[in-house]
Amino acid sequence: MSRQGMLAGLLPLCRQRHSLVGASCSSWRSFSATETDAGPSSSGRVAHLTSRGVLLAEGPQALTFLQGMVTNDVRPLQTAGPAEPPVYATVLTPKGKFLHDLFISRHPDMPDALLLEVDAAGATAAMQLLNKPLVAAGPAPAAAGLQSASAAGEEAYRAWRYSLGVAEGEAEIPAGQAAPLDFNVDVLRGVSYTKGCYVGQERNSFTHYRGVIRKRLMPVRLEATAAAGPGPALPAVGLDVLDAATGKSHIIVWIELIRFLAPSSVLAGNDSNSRKTSSRRKGHTLEDVLIANVTPADVAHNDAMRFVREGVAYMESLGVKLSEQCEKRYGYTFITDQKYHHFRLCKSEARLNDDGTLSGILSTAFEPDTELPELTAVGTSHKSSPSMPRNVGYKDAQLLCVGRNVVLDTCAHYDGQAEGFNVRFPAPKVGSVKLGCSVKVQLLGERNLTKGYKNRLWWANAQDNAYDVVRQSCDPAGGRVVEHPVAFVIRDRYTHTLHELEVLSTIFTSLAVADLPEVRAQGVQIVLADQMPHASYRPTYAAISYPYRLRHLAEAPYPPNTCFRTALFINAFTNSIAFNPNPNTSDCFSPVMIGVHKWLRTLHKELDPAYLARVHHHAAETGGIIRRQVVWTSRRNLEALRLTSGTGMTEWQSARMVPNENAVVTALQLAILEWNSRSCLLSRYYGGDEGLAGCRAAAVDVQFDLVFGEFSDWPYYPDQLMTIYRTGILIGVHGAALTFVTSTAAGESALLELAGVGWEDTQTGNMLNLFPSLAHNMGAYYEQVRYQGPDIDIKVATDALVRPAPARCPTSSGAT
Repeated sequence: MSRQGMLAGLLPLCRQRHSLVGASCSSWRSFSATETDAGPSSSGRVAHLTSRGVLLAEGPQALTFLQGMVTNDVRPLQTAGPAEPPVYATVLTPKGKFLHDLFISRHPDMPDALLLEVDAAGATAAMQLLNKPLVAAGPAPAAAGLQSASAAGEEAYRAWRYSLGVAEGEAEIPAGQAAPLDFNVDVLRGVSYTKGCYVGQERNSFTHYRGVIRKRLMPVRLEATAAAGPGPALPAVGLDVLDAATGKSHIIVWIELIRFLAPSSVLAGNDSNSRKTSSRRKGHTLEDVLIANVTPADVAHNDAMRFVREGVAYMESLGVKLSEQCEKRYGYTFITDQKYHHFRLCKSEARLNDDGTLSGILSTAFEPDTELPELTAVGTSHKSSPSMPRNVGYKDAQLLCVGRNVVLDTCAHYDGQAEGFNVRFPAPKVGSVKLGCSVKVQLLGERNLTKGYKNRLWWANAQDNAYDVVRQSCDPAGGRVVEHPVAFVIRDRYTHTLHELEVLSTIFTSLAVADLPEVRAQGVQIVLADQMPHASYRPTYAAISYPYRLRHLAEAPYPPNTCFRTALFINAFTNSIAFNPNPNTSDCFSPVMIGVHKWLRTLHKELDPAYLARVHHHAAETGGIIRRQVVWTSRRNLEALRLTSGTGMTEWQSARMVPNENAVVTALQLAILEWNSRSCLLSRYYGGDEGLAGCRAAAVDVQFDLVFGEFSDWPYYPDQLMTIYRTGILIGVHGAALTFVTSTAAGESALLELAGVGWEDTQTGNMLNLFPSLAHNMGAYYEQVRYQGPDIDIKVATDALVRPAPARCPTSSGAT
C-alpha cells in the first residue's frame, strides 16, 4: 500500500488568526478498491473519515518550522503543486516517542499555507504543540474531483488499512509510549534519515542505524467465519474488523521479531510506489575494495607521520620554539612518547620461522597479539605519561590498540544496547572478540582497562585462548579474512563540529603512533563500531577509508567470526589532542595539529581553492587582489528551534543567544565595506589621485566579504567546507562552529570569540579555553571579545574586527 494516499478533500474549518482552533472537522480519503491497487483510480473508493481532522499552517516560515518538527523531509512541498500527494510524517517527543501522525500538503489556493491532516482525537494536543505564530486554523477547500468514485464508510477504510497492517491515530499508536519504527513508520516512508535534525531524531536514528528492530506491527487474517462465533480475546493493540462480504476478520497485532521478519503486504509492497524491503545492510560480505590494484600512491593520504613531519617543518620555518610544556602537550613528543611506550596485552605461543611459516600452537595463522599504549589517565596508581593530554580525569584512558589476527563476531558485538549515557554504544556478548593468545588478566586491572565503558567494550569481554576459532577463521582458504588494515572507531559524540574534530584528530594521532607499514602500503578502512548515526561528517570518514568503502558496522556487519589480519581499535573521546580546556597550555603552537589541518585539507582537496588554482591554473582577473571571507557564525535558527519546539535550553545555550544579532551583523557589514574602500586601489578609483592620501597601501590588496554562517542549516559537505576554505576571519559567540578555525589557512586567519561577562559562571565556563587553544595551535590570531550581555555592544564588536591586529612574534611557549 502506498501510505501517501491522496487527500481528496476537506470540510470547512473555523478560522482564528494566529492560532489553531479545535473545530469539529473531518477528512475525505481516497483508497483503492482492492488490496493490490497502488492507489485511487476510477474504481477506487472515497471514505468520509470523522476520525481525522485538518489543521492549517500558514506563513512564510511554516515549512521551515515543520521541517524541524516532523520525521519526514517536507522541503519537496516548496515546489509541489496542489495535485501532488502529501508527505506522511510523525511528530515525536524529545525522547523519540510517537505523538501524532499527519499528512502534510500544500493548500491549493494559499501560497504560504500547508494543510495538516491529523487524528481528530489528538487535534487539541496537536494544536497546543504547534500553536506558534506560524500556524493557524482556517478554511480548507471542499472535496472535489472524486465524485465518480464510489463512497465508502469509515469502517470499510479501516478494514482496508488493517488488511495491510497500517495503524493510524492515537487509538492505535499509543502517544508518548510507542516507538515509530515499531509501527512501520519507516517502511511507510514517513521518516527521512538525510534531512537533518528534528525533535526526537537522535533516538530514532540510533534504532535505525543499529539495524535491530525486535517488534513490528503485522496484519493477521483469521479465516474463521462470522457464524463461528467470537474467538479468543484480541490483543489490545488491534481492533477486530469483520468483512461482511467474506466473513473474514482482520486485526493488527504485535509480532516479536526473533530470527526473521515475517512477510506481509505492507512490508513487501504490492505496488511500484511502496518502499522496497530489501535490507539497507550491505554487510555479510568482505567486498569493500573500490579500486583494483591498490598502490601506495592511492593511500598516501593516510601516511599520518608525513603530515606530522610537514607540521614540524612549518613550525621550524616560522622560527617557533616550543616550551617544554607545549612540546609534551602538542609537539612531536606527543607522538613519540606514545609510539615507544606501550605494553603487550597478550601474545601467542606460535612462532614465525625464518622461512615465513608458523610453528607452535597456530599452524596456519599469523601471530595474534594485541598492543596498547601505556595508560595515561589522571588519578590512577599507574604512572601517567607526562606528554599525554590528560587535563580532565576521564576514566576512558585508552587511545589505541593494535591487534593481529583478531576475530570478531559482529552480531555478538551488537547483541545488546547500553543504557543511560552509554546508549550510544553496543553491549557485546562475552566472546564477541576472540584472541589466539592468553590475556594477561592482571594488566586489565593495573592499566585501568576494566573501567570506562569503551575499554570494557573490547577487552573485558574478549575470549582469549580461542586457538581453534582463530586458526580456522584466519585460514586464508576459509574466505573470512580481511587482509587490508581496518580501524574500528568508537566515537564519543557526533552532534557537532568540535566533537567530530575530536574523533578525527584521534584517528590521525592513532595512525601516526601506530605508523604501520601495511597502512602506508594498503591504506586503512574505517569501520564505525558504535551505535550512532553517520551524521554530517560521513564524507570525511569515507575519504579516510578510500580506497575501501566506509562501513557502519551496525548496518553493514561482517560474516560471523571474520578474521582481521591487522586491526586498530581507536576510542575517540574528549581527551583528544583537539580538546584542551587547560588555560596553562592554551597558547601553544602545535605541529601535530598543523598536521591534522594539512591531512583534513588533503582529504577534501577538491574543495580547496589553493589546490584548484594550482591544478586548473586559474587566476582571478583582478590578479592583485586576494578575497577572504569574514564569517559570522550564527546559531539563531538552531536555538530558536530548541526554544519553540519545547525541547528547552541549557544555561550555556541561553548564555550565547544574541537578541540584537541583526544590528550586529549590519554594523559588521558596514565596517567591512568601509575597510575595503580604504585600499589604495579603491581610493584612487573613487577619488582619483587625491583619494590616495592616507589609503591603505600593501604589497597584496586583501579585501573581505561578510558571510552570515548559519552552519546548522548547511550540509557539511560541500557547503560548510567550501565556505571555511575561503575564510580569513571567524567571528561569533562561543559555539561549536568556531572549531572551523582549524580548517582555515594555517597562519593566515583570525578568530574573534564574543563572550558575555559572567559566562564563567555557567556550568561550562571552563570551555572558554577550548577555542583559543585551537586558534593558537594553528598559528591564528585569537582575541576574546568581552561584552555585557545579553545584547552585544556593537562598537566593541566592530572595533575588534577592524582595528589592526597586533604584531605576533614566536615566544618561548610556542604562542604566536
